[in-house]
Amino acid sequence: MLRKVIQIAGKTYVISLPSSWLKKYGIKKGDSLEVQEKGSYLVVAPEKELGEEMLRIDVSGVTHIKRILGAVYKAGYDAVRIDYSSKEERKAIDETLSMSLKTFHVMEEKDGSIIIKNLSEMRIEEFEQMLRRMFLLIINNIEDAVKGIEGKDEEILEEVISRDLEINNCADFCRRSLNRKGYALFIKTPPLYFIVEQLEKIGDAIRDIAIENEKSKIDLYKRAAAITRNFYELYYGFDIMKFDIWISNIEELKKDLAKDESSLKLLVEELYSMNGALLVCKLG
Repeated sequence: MLRKVIQIAGKTYVISLPSSWLKKYGIKKGDSLEVQEKGSYLVVAPEKELGEEMLRIDVSGVTHIKRILGAVYKAGYDAVRIDYSSKEERKAIDETLSMSLKTFHVMEEKDGSIIIKNLSEMRIEEFEQMLRRMFLLIINNIEDAVKGIEGKDEEILEEVISRDLEINNCADFCRRSLNRKGYALFIKTPPLYFIVEQLEKIGDAIRDIAIENEKSKIDLYKRAAAITRNFYELYYGFDIMKFDIWISNIEELKKDLAKDESSLKLLVEELYSMNGALLVCKLG
């Protein structure tokens, strides 16, 4: 549906709204509409449609509270009422708030329930900063894992394992940002969300490589580290010939790991799975 932009009063630009849509939602002259930016798109809705939505969840008797609250954060909610029935459940809620939901604060509290709200405004440019940080953390982690395994340095390997939490936090922020705001070019939001998901899995695989600590695979680890860095370089400086070389290198490594069942094989498979999403994001 195309609409012409009309300029009035020098600096004001307006577009008309479809009369069928106005009638459907009972919108009249003087009513307020909610307008949100979604990358290059503008989403227009009746005020109540895009207002702050309070999600209510009951975690009474639930074991995996941290995972559930993490999903609420990634989904983009800003206000949540959480009902619970035990001290252990409340402790799990508080631990999740302090570790993974740091921008959320308890606003109301009574026996058996709390209301938490996000008090931090999310800016689109923060997504780019956090995505690059996640990339760099992953590269540092896999290169440190190689260094720790080759040099039998347990201290370095412990740092690799503990750093995975920061990678997870970056991934959660990026997913929340994409769910709430979308990417600058909105059509690229789905493939970029997939890349973020896979990067978190790669971070987990690197953590597990540090735990497994198999020095006999050091040459394979080095090849995987180089391919991981190459993916980062392709994302921020795409070149179709370099992409072609990257695909060939990763397919060769996949063949060499055909009978392997370790975390290294998982890492390589996750890297390879992003080739289509990378092309969608960078071509055109």
